[in-house]
Amino acid sequence: MNIGFPEASVSFNRGQDILYRQFNDIDFYVEDTDKENLYFLILKNLLPGIKLSKIFPLSGKKNVISDAQSNSSSKRKVYLVDLDFDDILGRKQSIRNLIYLERYSIENYFFDEEAIKEQIREKKPSIKDAEINRSFSFNIELTNILHYLKNIALAAIVIQRYNLGISYPNHNFQDYMNYYNSGGTYSQSIIAFFNQVENGLKNIDGRFSLSAKLKNEKKFIRGCSLGNLIPGKWVLVLIKSLLLRRKLIIQKNDDSFSYSLAKDVNVKNLRFIANEITRIRG
Repeated sequence: MNIGFPEASVSFNRGQDILYRQFNDIDFYVEDTDKENLYFLILKNLLPGIKLSKIFPLSGKKNVISDAQSNSSSKRKVYLVDLDFDDILGRKQSIRNLIYLERYSIENYFFDEEAIKEQIREKKPSIKDAEINRSFSFNIELTNILHYLKNIALAAIVIQRYNLGISYPNHNFQDYMNYYNSGGTYSQSIIAFFNQVENGLKNIDGRFSLSAKLKNEKKFIRGCSLGNLIPGKWVLVLIKSLLLRRKLIIQKNDDSFSYSLAKDVNVKNLRFIANEITRIRG
């Protein structure tokens, strides 16, 4: 039996802002409960002059956008959503108090070199930067990870563009290492994913091929940073695996690793949020 507040349903979360009216200068609404604490931590660092006690998750992007449309004239309610592939697919909504991240997701701001170094220092506070750089060359490792994930992300865009309803693959360190140890050959599980996308395209039109669609998607992402485009969670899984296998960080689950990184993220990359808030409240 639950005592006190009811379970946090979408309707309940939509009404919580009334309870926190005296504790929040701005009511921020985000997509999911698993990002509520991340956003709270980041926004507190980004907006030190703003009174903030609670972030309100609305269980999905559609709910956030719908609520933003219903409250578009509000100067107090601010809605934050992941960019995902919406800009590439032409799905971005223009609503006065709706702010899209400039990268795929909030996690895309977490593979920050200094934040990663702080994770390493957490295990060994006396370690010097030169030793960290010898053990983990951030730019090289990130470039390799993004290269591995690029075609997988492009296939994910194809899935959304053609509404194929295919789940994205889970990413594990072994698949990543197999790719490099073999000189660029994907593992059987990733090949199976590509085949599934290929079959989905064929079911729409027998003339379609995944290779042609990937080539076409590359035109849409020309000039885009892969670090902004590829889902951040995918990248963080592989960065964490590399660090753990080199015994550079303390063992953490994916959520704990993200939260720890968020504490040390350079918020200058998120200044656009502060600028947008000024516009909304102006």
